[in-house]
Amino acid sequence: MRAMQKSFQQKLIAAISIAVLMPLAQAGVIDHPASIVDHGTYITDTVNQLDWYKFSNPVNTVGWSMDTWMGNALPGWSVASVNQVKGLEAQFGWTADTLVAWGDNYGLTEAMATYLGHTYSFYSGDNLDDGTFMIQAMTSDAYYFFNPATQDTDDLRYQVTTSQFFTEADGSGATLYFGDYVNSEFAFRKPGEADDPTGIWLSRASVEGGGGAGVDCGRLAPCPDNQVGEPHSVWLSLLGLGGLVAFRRSRFYQADRITEKHILV
Repeated sequence: MRAMQKSFQQKLIAAISIAVLMPLAQAGVIDHPASIVDHGTYITDTVNQLDWYKFSNPVNTVGWSMDTWMGNALPGWSVASVNQVKGLEAQFGWTADTLVAWGDNYGLTEAMATYLGHTYSFYSGDNLDDGTFMIQAMTSDAYYFFNPATQDTDDLRYQVTTSQFFTEADGSGATLYFGDYVNSEFAFRKPGEADDPTGIWLSRASVEGGGGAGVDCGRLAPCPDNQVGEPHSVWLSLLGLGGLVAFRRSRFYQADRITEKHILV
């Protein structure tokens, strides 16, 4: 009976996803926006005039805490704001978050990953044929939470955005597409906090030229893959281990904003 119910549910989900949700959602996603120019190690959003550092670069911020970034900043780049990230997502068709894995953002994660790469990919299931593919990263938006220890709003955290594409296979090997979960307020990280699926969004004002390797590389001087010095070698080793660690879903308390000064209690 359970097997029959599971089979029926899977077929129902597949029918809904393919016949209804996917056509509606795909109409809103742009796989190759004319406004995005790929320069190898970074892309340029020509509408918002911002360059974006790729997560797929050999040297990247995946698995970094904000404290790590402060001590090992990539020259010429700065942490992007949530609004800047939304501006980039808009070039790929994003208009609003989808807090369930279907809807108007179907395909958004993979469209952006074509240019930026994923911050994490995770396979599960009996035959490792269920997948979670994500672009998840911290922003510069800082919030202060209530700290019970000090009885004050001095618990500093940075806002994390996520775009996650989920797939699941049924018993016959057919893949059911569950779509994209997109959340601009996915979680909040303390300055010293890091996890394997999460990177840091890096952007800069787009420029026509560049200042040379390791300075302010621009469209005419692509950022070299090895521009980061020796202090980063330890972190690169740790990043290489990230793919061996099982996915851990973030579990951070998300409080409502109560003032325009980003003070949360």
